[in-house]
Amino acid sequence: MATKAYLYVRLAGRRDWATLVERRSYVLGRGHGADIIIPHCSVSRRHCEVVFYPESELHVTDLASANGSWVDGKPIRHAVITSGRTFRVGDVEILFLSRWPAEKRSGAGFLTPSTVVPAVREAPICTTETTDTTETHCDEAPPEVMNLLKEHLIGGSALDPVRKFVLRAARVDCPVLVQGETGTGKELVVQWIHRLSRRGQGPLVEVNCGALPPTLLEAELFGYERGAFTGAVSRRRGVFERASGGSLFLDELGELELPAQAKLLRVLETGRVQRLGGEHAVKVDVRLLAATNRRLAAAVASGQFRADLFFRLNVLHIVLPPLRRRKQDIPLLVEHFVRVLRRRLGRPHLAFTDKAIDKLRRHSWPGNIRELLHCLERAAVQSSSDLISADDIVFHSLPAGLQPRGNEYWEPAHVTRSRLELALERTAGNKAAAARLLGINRGQLYRLLRRYRLT
Repeated sequence: MATKAYLYVRLAGRRDWATLVERRSYVLGRGHGADIIIPHCSVSRRHCEVVFYPESELHVTDLASANGSWVDGKPIRHAVITSGRTFRVGDVEILFLSRWPAEKRSGAGFLTPSTVVPAVREAPICTTETTDTTETHCDEAPPEVMNLLKEHLIGGSALDPVRKFVLRAARVDCPVLVQGETGTGKELVVQWIHRLSRRGQGPLVEVNCGALPPTLLEAELFGYERGAFTGAVSRRRGVFERASGGSLFLDELGELELPAQAKLLRVLETGRVQRLGGEHAVKVDVRLLAATNRRLAAAVASGQFRADLFFRLNVLHIVLPPLRRRKQDIPLLVEHFVRVLRRRLGRPHLAFTDKAIDKLRRHSWPGNIRELLHCLERAAVQSSSDLISADDIVFHSLPAGLQPRGNEYWEPAHVTRSRLELALERTAGNKAAAARLLGINRGQLYRLLRRYRLT
């Protein structure tokens, strides 16, 4: 086709890019089966088909996408676009141009021709190609996908192994275990594994195992039939059924009691769940993603976690680095959180001085990234000036004897009897305050009280 055209893709908060249209027909989407890959979570794997005609027309046909294709703010199944008009795939706006503008237009956001890339079929996030003699695994991702991860998993080279792990975990369908201290971003890593996987269009159901009492956990996981127990006035599906076709995220996995661990193992082995009071098992298609701030290997050795469940879950495993090991990333994190605080507080000129950032880099950050965000927010709220100085930054440290141990991430097994007694003494027996002081949740605190026989 002699005539050429351009699709100009606008991704909010990212560098835009243009694609040179040299064929007649292309499929736009986020993953496998797409000719032009648009790495955005609102775009389906095969979102829409565009057909270019030399008469400067582009025919857009939606391919039953989850978030639809839109023209002039209205959803379409098929539409004809002329040069200079835009259409949307999910939340991504695309401008169709029958020719590249001779000069950059003021305020239009057009790129220079050097940023135009050919519209060839790009490699998916990860692929596996097998020949008769060799098997090749590709760990490379399109630059757009890697840039997307860098914008959300913020950090320098210290986070490269984490980003590569996310890409590697997204291409397979096996269980994933993410470990690390509280506040290191375990939930964010799990969310991006789900979004970039083939299940990204399915649900991601999250359960905090530490926030549910043992008496309710089984009903929440597996569901129940009407009349199964007092108060069960109707049938309720468990999280395994609600997550079918997608992923199930079990946060604070290490807080599961041993009976619940045995039932979880059976579901993973059989792929079936049985509601409380039910007679028949229900087949589910779920990928399990788990996170914990405990060292499960140590919990297995102490008999607090089942070894068979540990080995069943520990297929893909990563430990996220604490913030004190990557202090060089603090300026990048501050820059990101300042943008968030500007919107949240309505202060568009909010900024931190270089001395303030130097003071942040000298702190040990036992609460990691979550503590950094709260520290920045506290300084911004308490300061009357939009320029935050080092004097405005105040750290709320744990008392001596209650600090995390060296480079290891803290877990309930590291809370000795003396530390627990000290925390209860400092909080006058207030269990919720003692749990916050120790950096654990209330469920963990109660189990420690039972272990040490403290009342």
